[in-house]
Amino acid sequence: MASNGDLAQPCLEGPDEPRDSVNDRATPEPCSELWFNDGSIILQASNVLFRVHRSILQANSEIFHDMLDIAHNNGDEEMIDGLQVVKLADDEMDVKALMKAIYQRSYIDMLSNDNVETFVDNISGILRLSTKYEFKDIRKAIIAALENITPTTFGRAMELFPEGTPKESLFVPAMKVAALAVECNIPLLLPMALYHICHDLPASGEKDEMFLRSNLLSDGLKAWTLSGRARLGYAQEVDPETQLRDVFSVPGGGNCRKGGCSLPTLRSQGSHMSIVNKMAWRGSGATCFSCAQKLEAICFERKRKIWGKLPEFFGLGQSWEDLKKQQEGY
Repeated sequence: MASNGDLAQPCLEGPDEPRDSVNDRATPEPCSELWFNDGSIILQASNVLFRVHRSILQANSEIFHDMLDIAHNNGDEEMIDGLQVVKLADDEMDVKALMKAIYQRSYIDMLSNDNVETFVDNISGILRLSTKYEFKDIRKAIIAALENITPTTFGRAMELFPEGTPKESLFVPAMKVAALAVECNIPLLLPMALYHICHDLPASGEKDEMFLRSNLLSDGLKAWTLSGRARLGYAQEVDPETQLRDVFSVPGGGNCRKGGCSLPTLRSQGSHMSIVNKMAWRGSGATCFSCAQKLEAICFERKRKIWGKLPEFFGLGQSWEDLKKQQEGY
């Protein structure tokens, strides 16, 4: 335990003085991790300095290309060690993370080794700034990493979630991804993000309360999610008779006479499609190989159709292609 002599002295700022004004007067300190001796420009975010390379920033960002030229041509810029200082109105930790991603392209891959929620938290600032300053390669790399959480193609979704749902809850990470998707104009990430939320969102309960009180999502996006949940639920749980009629419409459906195959009993039981889904996989022992193949094909096609309608369910557009065009036009 520290002795009294080791205790930090109390802050003596006046009660009405904003803390930001005190920070503004503090002496800027270099970031040792991003202070290159051959750097040609200094960025300042809050009271942290980054000595980096003008050529690298300008080669990767049109915004920085123009911004640095304008600042240089003004002729009245602040200088440190003979280098131009460009002040950024961004969080210093976000700027630090962005610079790391620029100088070390494996940095985003390294972050992806964290758990899902930590990863989303760590890349959020990079995504915002790479969008703001048009670091296009960095933005694309982050979007590609996020697509491992909220896939944007049916094939990738089936690879990641062959049972249709993730093994672990993605409730909170999905809300954060949805908020980022709206803020940074990445509409392709929204359908699966909202799907994950719906999967973990019961009609009532603790998570439902958490969702409604969360400030991560706008009221409008919450409304889309709840409306989409109702449409999605109807698509997945429509009238059992209709579902069973689809199953038994295959040649020989419901009339298999192979010993041990339980498919014929489904019709008399009026079983729900959720039971059919579980029995569909070959090797489960519930059905014979032939019937399992038929059921797999039917279930796969149902998943594909639901996937195709996800944007429409959540009021995001008529198709995935609409979202793709919107994102590419950004």
